[in-house]
Amino acid sequence: MQLETLCITYLENPSHWLRVFEELPHLALLDSCNFAGESGRYHIITGAPQQWLTLQDGMLSYQNASQQSKTKANTAEQAWEAITKLQTNLDVTSNLPFCGGLLGFVGYEFGAWSELGVEPSGELNFPDFAVGDYRWALVQDNHQGTSQLVFLPDCDTDLRQKVIQLVEKLAPLKTNKVCKNNRLEPEVDLNSYRKSLQKIQDYIQAGDCYQVNYTQRFANLKVQLTPLDTYQALRIRQPGPMAAFLDLGAHKALISLSPERLVKNDQGRVLAQPIKGTIARSQDLREDAALAQRLLNSEKDKAENLMIVDLLRNDLGRVCLPGSIHVPKLFELESFENVHHLVSSIEGQLAPDLSNIDLLRACFPGGSITGAPKRRAMEIIKETELFGRNAYCGSVFYSSVNGQFDASITIRSLVATGSELYCWGGGGITSDSNTDDEYRESITKVAKLINYEGQ
Repeated sequence: MQLETLCITYLENPSHWLRVFEELPHLALLDSCNFAGESGRYHIITGAPQQWLTLQDGMLSYQNASQQSKTKANTAEQAWEAITKLQTNLDVTSNLPFCGGLLGFVGYEFGAWSELGVEPSGELNFPDFAVGDYRWALVQDNHQGTSQLVFLPDCDTDLRQKVIQLVEKLAPLKTNKVCKNNRLEPEVDLNSYRKSLQKIQDYIQAGDCYQVNYTQRFANLKVQLTPLDTYQALRIRQPGPMAAFLDLGAHKALISLSPERLVKNDQGRVLAQPIKGTIARSQDLREDAALAQRLLNSEKDKAENLMIVDLLRNDLGRVCLPGSIHVPKLFELESFENVHHLVSSIEGQLAPDLSNIDLLRACFPGGSITGAPKRRAMEIIKETELFGRNAYCGSVFYSSVNGQFDASITIRSLVATGSELYCWGGGGITSDSNTDDEYRESITKVAKLINYEGQ
C-alpha cells in the first residue's frame, strides 16, 4: 500500500510544530531533542486521531467520527484487549519510524492493575491510559535535515486538507513564555521519606526483594503556564532523547523529557535499554569527568543495573525466540544535561506470531522503575509510596502500520491537569543505600523540571 508523501519545511525546534497544529485534538510530539546518534535522529508529530480510547476511573471511553461509547473495564485484560482492537491491518512498506498507527501512553497504575490486580486509585483527574489511531504524521529527520508529511490512504480527506493548509501557513517562531510561579514543591518530607526507605530496607534484609525503586511527588496547584508553554520551556532546560508531549484534551497533558527507552521493535529485532545508576554532573570539566569515572567504577550501581538486566531478560523471554536474547552492551555511560547514567542494552528476536502490543505487555512496567523481583517490588511500592504514580513510570509508545514500534519509560515526566502540575523523582533502593543520598538523588534528577525559572 502506497503512502502519500510531501516534503515540507524543516524546523530546528520541532516543538514549534505543536503551535502550528495547536487546534487539532489530541496532538502528539515524540521529540528526540536533537540528541547525537541514532537516538536523536527523528521527531514525530501527529494529531486528530481516527479513533481515541482512554481508561479513567475504571471506564473505557471510545470515540471515532461517528460514535462515542463508555463501558466498564472489569479487568486489566479487558482494557489491554481494547487497545489491541484499535490496531488497523494495513500492508505498508516504509523506512520511516512512524507513518500512522497507534500512539499514546499507558500509565504505571494501569501496569500495577495488570501485575497485581489492584485497580488504579483515580487520585488525579487524569487517564490511566490514552491511545489514538492516527492516519498521518510529520516526520523530521535530523540527520538529513528534512521533513516529510505522510498520509495513509484512508486518512480523512478534510483532515488531510486541513493539515496541509496549516503547514502552508507556517508562522514565525513564537517566543517561549516565562513564568516565575511554576515551582513544584515536595509533597513528602524527609522524615516520611526516611521511614519508607527503612521499611524497604527491612524487606530487603528479610529476603523479600533485592531492589525497590522508590519515588516521591512534587506539585504546584496553581500553574500559570499552559502545558504546551511548560513543555517548550522544559525541553530547553532538560532535553531527553525519548521526550514527548501528549495533549489528552479537557486541559490535560503528559509532558515527558524522558532519557530512557523501555523497548523497541525494528523488523522483529527487539531492543531494551534500562537505565540504572546515576550521578550528578559538575560544570567543572575535570570534576565532571571524575564523577563519570566514579559512576563507572561503582560496584553498587553496576549491581543495581545488572539486577534489572536480568529482570528484562526474563521479561523478553516471554515473547522472544528461545536462545535469541543477549546483552551486547553492559554499564555504558550516557551523559545528560544534569546527570550521568549507566545504560545497558538487551536484544532478542520477537516471536513471529506475536504483536507489538504483546511485546509492550511483556515488558511493562519497566523493571528499572519497579525493582527486582518485579511483582514483589511493586507490592512494596504500593505499600510504601505516599502517592500514586499515575502516568509517571508508565510508557509513551507508538506502533506504526509499517511494523515499527518504540516505547519510552516516562521518567522525568509531568502530569498537567487543569491548573495542577505534578512531577515525580526517585531511584533504586538496595541494602546498602544511604537514605539522605537517595533523597538528594531523587531531587537532582528532576531539579530543572520542578524549578525551571531558576529561583
